[in-house]
Order: sequence, then C-alpha cells, then structure tokens
Amino acid sequence: MDIEKIKKINEMSKTLQHHGIAESSEEGSELADQLGKEPLPQKEAISGEVDTSLLVERMARKLNQRIDELHERLDKLEQPAPQIQAPKVEKTEEKKDKPQLRSDPDQFKDQDISVENMFYYGNK
Repeated sequence: MDIEKIKKINEMSKTLQHHGIAESSEEGSELADQLGKEPLPQKEAISGEVDTSLLVERMARKLNQRIDELHERLDKLEQPAPQIQAPKVEKTEEKKDKPQLRSDPDQFKDQDISVENMFYYGNK
C-alpha cells in the first residue's frame, strides 16, 4: 500500500471513531478501507431515515454510557462510609497547679503587695 493511502485510512478511522460510527481503531480502519474502495455516495443518495437512525443510535450509545457512569457513582455513594472516631482527650487537673486568687480586699496583707516583691531592683 501507498503511504499516503495508509495515512488517509488512519485519519478516516480516527474520524469514524470520533463520530461514534466505529467502536475501535481496527473497525474504523476496515470501514475506511471499504469507503476508499467504493465511490462515495452523493448527497441525494443518502436518505433521511439512515441519517436519523444513525443519530438515534449514537445518542442511545452515549446515554447508555452516561447511565452506566451514574449507576457506578450511585453504588459508590450507597456504600457505608467508614466511621471515624475522635481521639479521647484526658482532662488533667490544672486547678491544683494554679495559685488561688484572692477576691476579698480585706484578705490582703501589706507584705503580699510590697513594692520589693513586684519590681526587681538588681542585686538582692
């Protein structure tokens, strides 16, 4: 075979696959080879029923693929999700570490609030 003829058959095969006429590249190559041997029909020779049935077949194939995809998604959604357990946090008693705050002013002594205890003056 001539290289140009092989290229044309490959291009026609890809086009037939793209438009949904051929399922695989092998089937597309066979159809393209058959079309290359026979003269192409004129527009008047093509009937409206053939075009319509071809379009209906393509759309039915696409709809079936889409329905299958949706069924797969639905099956995935129906599967139970794994339960995630939160880690248990143990509470520690911090109240023992904190000093008690005095709220009554009468409980304070002068020694508790001396300036020497509040500020650092250097060497002690």
